[in-house]
Amino acid sequence: MASPDSTYEQWMQVLDDYINSDKINGEYYRWMRNFVGIRWLALHLDTYCDIFQAVDRMPTFSIGTVLRPRDAHLLEGSGITAPPLDRVLGIGICFVLRELVRFKVITTPKAHPYCYVPSSSVIRIMRSLGCDDLDDEERYVQSRKIYDFLHSELGDEKVTFGGGFDLPLIYAAYDEQVRLDVGLPQYL
Repeated sequence: MASPDSTYEQWMQVLDDYINSDKINGEYYRWMRNFVGIRWLALHLDTYCDIFQAVDRMPTFSIGTVLRPRDAHLLEGSGITAPPLDRVLGIGICFVLRELVRFKVITTPKAHPYCYVPSSSVIRIMRSLGCDDLDDEERYVQSRKIYDFLHSELGDEKVTFGGGFDLPLIYAAYDEQVRLDVGLPQYL
């Protein structure tokens, strides 16, 4: 399914086989529900990879350039064009950026504000710390707000948690002893 060389007929056959299977129990429904997004990414994966790899070379970092390459003025004349990523990836854009920064594919600190995956557990932790302005926003905006809040509390040196970004927050969300050790509420 992820091959950009696959044909429409092959895709429809995969879907038909899934729907008509005697053993269908919904096990892969979540993935099949994302059928359009999977194909979208498959068709433009090389372009999206080029965009992510170009982030460090961009004169200024803009999350909009990454999410909406067709609208990006920084990419004009580069031959790089692809449909927007924000609706396909959603919260995943923060995950992708975090991992690309953690693995040093992207090294610019300008990407750091978008490396906090605003999962429900991270949002609960952030609210317990006093960061309340996280409702009804795009996920990358929530990530930026988490970064801004943590930056104001921790400063430049500690805001990324040594490159772990939201990972220590996730750990704390699921470990009561860690929450107690750092002074967070026992129950979140």
